[in-house]
Amino acid sequence: MKNAVTLENLISALSLSLDLAENRKLEHARRTAYIAIRIAETLKLNKNQISDIYYGALLHDIGKPGLAVNNSLHQHSEVGAKIVSQIPFLEEIQPIIHQHHEHWNGTGPNTLQGQEINIGARIIRIADDIEYHFSTDYSRISAQELQNFLENNKEKAFDPILTAATISLSKEKDFLSNLSLPKIDGILHNKKPTYFKEICYNDLEIIGGIFASLIDSKSPFTAAHSSGVAEISEKLAQKSGLNQETCQKIKISGLLHDLGKMAIPNEILDKPGRLTSEEYKIIQSHSYYTELILNELPAIRDIKEWGSMHHERLDGSGYHNSLPGHIIPIEGRIIAVADIYHALTANRPYRKGMEKEKALAIIQKECEHGKLDWDLFNLLKNIA
Repeated sequence: MKNAVTLENLISALSLSLDLAENRKLEHARRTAYIAIRIAETLKLNKNQISDIYYGALLHDIGKPGLAVNNSLHQHSEVGAKIVSQIPFLEEIQPIIHQHHEHWNGTGPNTLQGQEINIGARIIRIADDIEYHFSTDYSRISAQELQNFLENNKEKAFDPILTAATISLSKEKDFLSNLSLPKIDGILHNKKPTYFKEICYNDLEIIGGIFASLIDSKSPFTAAHSSGVAEISEKLAQKSGLNQETCQKIKISGLLHDLGKMAIPNEILDKPGRLTSEEYKIIQSHSYYTELILNELPAIRDIKEWGSMHHERLDGSGYHNSLPGHIIPIEGRIIAVADIYHALTANRPYRKGMEKEKALAIIQKECEHGKLDWDLFNLLKNIA
């Protein structure tokens, strides 16, 4: 893969979608990772431990999308541990994800106590709590306020040794200053693991599939949509005579095309009736957020572009960039056709999916109006 994607950059980029799903400002996971790594460095942990803590911090909330707001901490940490067990090269961080809400005094969701709790989980517990309580504006927080917060939680939620290390860290001039920066990524870049694992397209497809499941689990209205679009897109690409690598990249793009829906509130995604004009504008923003997240990965620029084009139309009437047809490549056109066909034919809680013939008739009209590609429509008729 030219200019290969690394596991570090991929997980960092995808962590932004988890922040969006939690309605938190971007880089919550990255700031948690920064705090956690600084604590780990203060304790002089080894490189492997710091690497696990880095990934654990970025993915600590991966079990939350799709769960009800009132679900227990136990459930989301358990779900998260199962998810990371499927991510290539990250199986080792399961205990960190599973235990990151444990309390030092044993009153946490799994009642683990003291040294029974994975040290990475103990560190992320402190880092996540600091981020949760102080992230509104670090520039207004004094070192003394942070120290008081840590002391109040010592030997309850927090490991006393880690608490002392974090209090020591809070006295360093750059610690809160770095956290108050608008973007932490540049600072974190110098702290993240120095071991880089290149991701091949097969690994990227597996990870894309995991995040597709997270995207689709956000709402019952979108169940299996991303994987369905990916499957149809791959078939259309094959029928179009594109090479094997391009077909796989189109499939990955299909898996990730709705990544930005993590930013859309569920009350809008789940609304069974007609959307207001303001709600529709919010829905339309999801393709922008897909582009924003995947922009962090220049090595897969084409995958990002195709996926974020899935609501563009050949007559320039689409969104979010209103691109004219001559700008939209066949790969982007493929995902647009696959997206609308799957959306029409999939069952929804409020309606049954359309029959193939009716869905094709709607797409044909879109082609007649100059919005979708005729050649792809003719291919779709043979594979649908």
